Amino acid sequence: MTLKLHVGCGTKKLEGYVNCDIAKDVNPDVVVDICALSKKFKKKSVDEILTEHMLEHVDDFVKAMKEIHAVLKKGGKAHIVVPYATIPSAFHPHHKWYFTKESFSPFHKDNSLRYYYDFHFSSVKTKIVFSRQMFFMTKLANKMTWLYENSGLAWLFPAKELHVELTK
Repeated sequence: MTLKLHVGCGTKKLEGYVNCDIAKDVNPDVVVDICALSKKFKKKSVDEILTEHMLEHVDDFVKAMKEIHAVLKKGGKAHIVVPYATIPSAFHPHHKWYFTKESFSPFHKDNSLRYYYDFHFSSVKTKIVFSRQMFFMTKLANKMTWLYENSGLAWLFPAKELHVELTK
């Protein structure tokens, strides 16, 4: 049996997923903090995790990533959507983290900064996603990320979201 978690589901319940949220008021299938996933789900038991617009709210981003890693099976995938750092809505008062394409790179097993962490993903794929009005920037931002993120283009033409796929 495949175990798929939708973590931080809010009121958006997905069929085929165990819908999880820290807020019991939204009536999730399981009330759980992402920073304590392994207290509710066995380690190495989850095939897939989906989280959309939730990681920017956590107190401890690294702990959340470690918990995602802990419950995923080998070969399991985490699909993450976060607001891109330069979009104005990223600066919502409840947001504690800001994300660029480099935000998830240190968790890759071959990253030069991997020594900071005692867990690693075998694959980290990221895609910068734009609104319809800024869609023309998609190819440049994803092919020439350094230029996009370091030349001021990210502020002139802000991306909407960062989509991340992590494989354990």
